[in-house]
Amino acid sequence: MLLACLAAPAAASYSQIIAFGDSLSDTGNLFKLTSFLPTGGIPGAPYYQGRFSNGLVAVESMASALGLSLTSQAIGGAQTGPGNEGGAVLYGTGVSGQIQRYEASHNRLDTNALYFLWAGANDFYTGNNIYSTTTYLTSSSNMLSNIRNLYNHGARDFFVPLMPDLSQTPEALNGTASYQSAALARTQEYNGALSAGLQSLSSSLTGANIVVFDTPAFMQKTVPTLAAAGLDVTDACYDTKLESVCSFQEQYLFWDNVHPTNTGHWILGQAFASAVQAVPEPGALYLEALGLVSMMWARRRQRQR
Repeated sequence: MLLACLAAPAAASYSQIIAFGDSLSDTGNLFKLTSFLPTGGIPGAPYYQGRFSNGLVAVESMASALGLSLTSQAIGGAQTGPGNEGGAVLYGTGVSGQIQRYEASHNRLDTNALYFLWAGANDFYTGNNIYSTTTYLTSSSNMLSNIRNLYNHGARDFFVPLMPDLSQTPEALNGTASYQSAALARTQEYNGALSAGLQSLSSSLTGANIVVFDTPAFMQKTVPTLAAAGLDVTDACYDTKLESVCSFQEQYLFWDNVHPTNTGHWILGQAFASAVQAVPEPGALYLEALGLVSMMWARRRQRQR
């Protein structure tokens, strides 16, 4: 199945979305933290307003589609624990650190909010962990602890996308066969452990509602349709080495070697919103993917007029 819904309430019952995670959900937080640097905040131009993309990220599109306000605590480079791929200077900006800081500034969490948690990739991008066969154990455990921590402070509703398939990024597709194989293995290990843990957690936390979105499965269904429609699904629009940007940004799925374009984020954001609103019947998500592609191209044509 593309998503598992553990007693998800209707979107209308949520007061807001509060997000924790990494660069896939960072709306400019790392940029603000690093704005003191002589070269300016990270990421700078041509990245869009501190986001690791050329436009809004998925959780922003999700919030807009649901008509909800968004507070994103996500920070680029964040790992599932307190660490950050950026090194010791950013220690404490990982997902667990984000949650601790947020809780410290709120006596009681909003019980009507939807808590969005999406992270994992940086645990494997750090050092040589893409070849580690044990990192996923700590990483998945961290994410479960993060949800349990939020629950203990009043959170009840959670949306957890699984980690994207690391073997299908331009970085992996242009890498060695051993790297791509390792990236696929780490994706499957982490997502498998996280999914199983979330199922168990949902049963043990009274009143907790957890929606798990299977990102790799959704993209596996969607990418062939995107490619058939003319989208470049394998290359990066922005070449970070040559510092050159492609001419038609909306025709690419990936902005750089590991991050989606605004187009990719928009597709995911719409799918996230649909997952919150209702649980599709078997096979319906594939039709939904086709619908999203049609909407995307209609949107693009309107912009070009």
